[in-house]
Amino acid sequence: MTFSQAFWVTNDSLLHFICNNSNTIPQPCKYVEAWVHPVIPKTLIYFIAGEYAEALAKLNIEKIKNDLLSTLRNYISSNVTITNAFYTNWQNDVNTLGSYSYAKVGTSKTSFNNLRKVLQSRANNVTKSIWFIG
Repeated sequence: MTFSQAFWVTNDSLLHFICNNSNTIPQPCKYVEAWVHPVIPKTLIYFIAGEYAEALAKLNIEKIKNDLLSTLRNYISSNVTITNAFYTNWQNDVNTLGSYSYAKVGTSKTSFNNLRKVLQSRANNVTKSIWFIG
């Protein structure tokens, strides 16, 4: 999200918002953490997961912007607006269906080496390859 003005003081890479866990704010901890974009001025990158990602997947970008601003009003001036927005919707992407994973503690070097291998098949003089990236 790119804002009309930066409301953060420094260009530290990460901002944390303290959530109100009472029932006075709907879905109080949706936007807990944001990264300051390293290149694009006045831009924060949000990573939303779990039930909030599922809820946001059902909204269009304008509703997401309004929802974010409504939440941020607890922290910032009302004259700050969102001037540009972009999001990826992993929840509805047929290639991921919302998946995201980390290597678990104790994952062996062999497992990583196996993931680096290219899977190939050859039929009718055509070679098809699959790479695991990420």
